[in-house]
Amino acid sequence: MRLKDAWINAKNQLLTITDEAPLEAEVLLRHSLDIDRSHFLALLEQDIQLIKIKEFESLIHRRLQREPLAYIIGHREFYGLEIAVTPDVLIPRQETELLVEQIIESAKTIKNKQPIIADIGTGSGAIAIATATHLPLSQIYCTDISEKALHIANMNLLRHQLDDRIHLLLGDLLEPIELCLDIIVSNLPYLTNTQMINLPPEIKNEPRIALHGGIDGLKEIRRLMRNSVMKLRPKGTIILEIDPSQEKHVMKLAEECYPSAKISPITDLSHMVRVIKITL
Repeated sequence: MRLKDAWINAKNQLLTITDEAPLEAEVLLRHSLDIDRSHFLALLEQDIQLIKIKEFESLIHRRLQREPLAYIIGHREFYGLEIAVTPDVLIPRQETELLVEQIIESAKTIKNKQPIIADIGTGSGAIAIATATHLPLSQIYCTDISEKALHIANMNLLRHQLDDRIHLLLGDLLEPIELCLDIIVSNLPYLTNTQMINLPPEIKNEPRIALHGGIDGLKEIRRLMRNSVMKLRPKGTIILEIDPSQEKHVMKLAEECYPSAKISPITDLSHMVRVIKITL
């Protein structure tokens, strides 16, 4: 079978579950053959070995069972960096890159340009790794309650040679961190009970603990906000990812915890509020 035929057959199958069928079929085929896109295009008319066809068909079957593409190939691009992922961690999403942009922006106001940053609920470590890459003088402390998640995060920071500036700590929210911080960033679970019931099949494969934020979705965000009061340095910043529907509730909570702070809703490319930024 030609590579082109295998790709077309897979694309037609995947059209039943995703609008990204052509791209996903290509990604899975390139993954099974261990080739980049330029080689994929160059080899479209070439025959594929039977064993490789079987491997590819196995990957397509997994995807048709609604296993997320990132888990099948074992990685996801985030802020231009390759991040390893497994079902033990949340898959990094494009909207979360907005957190990194805001960290970099906030770091510009720190006089010595050596920010001490906490990434709470780090998961794969994607936020911390992207931040450390763009802020070479930063020190980042990452916490998570999942040992399995920290294992994946450790793999990622070693891959990107950032183990000297990213420190992984097992524990609840800010509890393991004894330092005063310039920036606290977090993508804590924020889905409500109702949202959890109605999740797409792919997202149901991701760790529930990284998704479910309680009845109103704000259980962990509320705890972090209240516990962060004594952890921030003067002029420190908290940067939180939220669901757009939670904007008013999180703004009110921020006003209660930090009555004199500047509280800014940050919109994504769809003009939806995805981030709340609190600056002391």
